[in-house]
Amino acid sequence: MKPIEEYVNKVYRNMKGNKNEIQDLKNEMKSHLIESVHELKIEGKSEKEAIKIAIDRFGKENELRSLINQVFQTQKTFGKRLLYIGLSIFLLSIIIFFITLIPTNQLHEEQIAITNEILEIIPSNGQLTKANKEQIEDLIKNAEFSIGSAVVKSYLNGNEVLYEYITYENPLMSKFYSAYYIGRGSIGVFIESENYSFLGVLILLVGGTSFVLFIILWVIINTYNKRQTKLLN
Repeated sequence: MKPIEEYVNKVYRNMKGNKNEIQDLKNEMKSHLIESVHELKIEGKSEKEAIKIAIDRFGKENELRSLINQVFQTQKTFGKRLLYIGLSIFLLSIIIFFITLIPTNQLHEEQIAITNEILEIIPSNGQLTKANKEQIEDLIKNAEFSIGSAVVKSYLNGNEVLYEYITYENPLMSKFYSAYYIGRGSIGVFIESENYSFLGVLILLVGGTSFVLFIILWVIINTYNKRQTKLLN
């Protein structure tokens, strides 16, 4: 029926979205109109009259359908925005993760260098002078990666602490520091350098979890819209 075909094409002329979904909606609309025409013809109407009445009836129904479809379209747009927001958060978390991960090798190399230099400063008798302690403190303060704590011990006298340096007061801050230990003879040196790779991993997990949640929300909204659209047709 050409008039019905023309009417349906006119209704969906400027419709945006998935082509297959739009075609399904067009086919459902045609089926609905053709069924109405057959029912009207059974009632005694001519084909021309039946087509006109069916289109007029559908036109009134379509006003309501159009309004509801606008609501669904808004929901669909909202769902896409959620997906984009989730993807943006995930990508940002990946970038932060790599930013915190990149300096790890340099940090480890510096820890090795500093602990070895500290061992060179310590006298053979294992007794640190004030000048020795100042040298160690200068090394710590001039480190590229901030050192949160440094401990020098002698194992000759029951783990005697020869030198101790701590900058953080909250024990939780130790989670953002990377520990390194080296021992030579009876002397052991332990230092903790600032390292935010743990925070990077945490942010990556949060970003990944957020992305999954946003995907689930998008799927729920999209599925709901498809079901409601089919019910309307």
